[in-house]
Amino acid sequence: MSTHGALDSHLVSFFLFSKSHSMSSLESDVASLFTSLRFLTQENSYRETLDRVLDMQQQLAELTAARKADSREIHQAEVKTQRLEKEVEIQKERITSLSTSLQGSQSELAAVRAQLDNEKGESQEAFKTVTAELEAKTKKLEQLQRYTSELRPASSSRVAPAFTKLFHQAFSLARKYVGKEVENIADNPLWGTFGGHPAVDDNKIPLPLNNSKAAQQMRTAAFIVILSTALMDCVFHPSYALYEEESSEFLVRIASKNSALEAHLRSVLLKAQPETQRKTEGERRARLAAAVVMEHLEGMFGEQDEKRLGSELEVLCNRASSVWQEVQTLDRMFTAVLTVDGIPNPRDWKILDFGEKPQQEASSKDQSDSNSSTRGDKTKGPAGPDSVVERVIWPSLVMAGLTDEMAVAGFALSDRQVSAARAEKNKSPHRDTRFKQRNSFSASQAGGSRFGGPLRFGNGRT
Repeated sequence: MSTHGALDSHLVSFFLFSKSHSMSSLESDVASLFTSLRFLTQENSYRETLDRVLDMQQQLAELTAARKADSREIHQAEVKTQRLEKEVEIQKERITSLSTSLQGSQSELAAVRAQLDNEKGESQEAFKTVTAELEAKTKKLEQLQRYTSELRPASSSRVAPAFTKLFHQAFSLARKYVGKEVENIADNPLWGTFGGHPAVDDNKIPLPLNNSKAAQQMRTAAFIVILSTALMDCVFHPSYALYEEESSEFLVRIASKNSALEAHLRSVLLKAQPETQRKTEGERRARLAAAVVMEHLEGMFGEQDEKRLGSELEVLCNRASSVWQEVQTLDRMFTAVLTVDGIPNPRDWKILDFGEKPQQEASSKDQSDSNSSTRGDKTKGPAGPDSVVERVIWPSLVMAGLTDEMAVAGFALSDRQVSAARAEKNKSPHRDTRFKQRNSFSASQAGGSRFGGPLRFGNGRT
């Protein structure tokens, strides 16, 4: 209860009491009332003071708790501050170290820049010198290119089709005129000698005077080998201003050691001679080759057949000349190889397949070979141990270099093919009939002075 409420209660009690008592007692009661009032007033003041003290204590406790919390935060902040100060010191040390390194690097960079500036000046001078040399060499190269012919990349696939086609044309021509039945052949001994050609003479390719299949095959082979030797001597030679045999062999030796050098020399020689002149020379050589062949076939045909054969033969030789001129424009040197005497490497030759079996008896192996071949297929593949090369009739084409690479295999007769015809000739009553070799073509007529001597029969290289 508040002080005012207590006071009002005492006053009410005093007035109620005064109605029932006397005045003296009233004074005593008044004094007692004031004493009570004074005591009550002091008690209420004490309580108010106590309440205020309690409030202040609570506030103090709250402040103390808040202060403790603030103290912990302050302590944590101080610890964190100390840690950060240490990290700052470490970073300062690193910055100092990096600054020192940077200063050193800047000094080195300055030295390098100075060196580069010096080298740049020297390089610019060297570059000017090299540029001047390059320009001079470029002009010289352009000048050299004006004096050289551009050679095409060489490959067997580029050469083989044309060279093989040339052989098939020669084979067809031979079959057309000599590899057939000849009327009254026994009355013309020339069919047994083919003009005494060295590749046919001395029974190298036996020529029975009859119309058996073996005889027809050997006449076909004889025609082809005579044509081959004429092409080797007249056509398959360099047509780029070097006509002497010694010069040709010189280029072959260079090609065997340094094919690039030979190609360069050939490109210069090709450029030195006009293409029209090479073409004219090629046509002259083709006519000469055809004339050489016809010289050995003289008297074997009637006038009309001989004229037609001569014309077709000249066309064939011109094709051979064109093919050979194309071969000479490749960046590798090709050589034609024809071995008439001796036994060559069997891997370099294919056995000629006439597409028909001879009439005379044949071994079981011959029959197997004949049955396995097809008419019109002129090759049997490389000669093997069962097909020994007896006589080469068409040249092989070789890509010259450190190791000669076979580009196109030539053609040959097998020992069985030759022996079958030889057996027929030995049984013939005309076997002793022999005509001497015709030599009406002198060395000068055959271009001997330009090819380094008379016509060659044997090994040959371009």
